[in-house]
Amino acid sequence: MYCTSLSADQVVDALARAEKDRIPPRRDLAIGVIMDRADDPSMTIDADYLTELNRLIYG
Repeated sequence: MYCTSLSADQVVDALARAEKDRIPPRRDLAIGVIMDRADDPSMTIDADYLTELNRLIYG
């Protein structure tokens, strides 16, 4: 899975426990944050930023 350090076995378990109905609102939140920050020239939206953002939102 993206933005995790889970093993293959842990990924299978995490997917089984996922709250799938919560994914679309969290995705929309992530996109909203990115779009809000994209207009700020002082922000650096790189892989590290996106990884941390997704870890915060998706847990």
